[in-house]
Amino acid sequence: MATKIFLIDDDIKYLTLLKFHIEENVKHPIDVHIFAYGENALDKLDLNPEIVIIDYYLDGINENAANGVEITRRIKDKLPTAHVVLITSKDEVSIVKDSLEKGAYSFISKTDTTFLKVHNTINNIIKYAL
Repeated sequence: MATKIFLIDDDIKYLTLLKFHIEENVKHPIDVHIFAYGENALDKLDLNPEIVIIDYYLDGINENAANGVEITRRIKDKLPTAHVVLITSKDEVSIVKDSLEKGAYSFISKTDTTFLKVHNTINNIIKYAL
């Protein structure tokens, strides 16, 4: 059975490239769903994603939009077994600490190797944690 993966990032070009890269490089059957807003992903949690890759800085549907850590907390409240991985361009210890405290499985900084790190992380989750 295919592993369900949610990708959440407000940068549509980046999100589309990440989805393509994951589909080309993950060595297991996967079903990838993309969302530009965290709120939209929360509305679809009934699909029971096993893995969620989410950007820390998200624009939202309204000005009170939650960041990636808050979306992580809400996902973990509803799906405690989901493996949530936060990605961000800001490599700040406080963000890493906050995301892990809210239930994130891992944290990846956006660099020129982010796509490689993401697909390796997904492969490892599927192989060792699911």
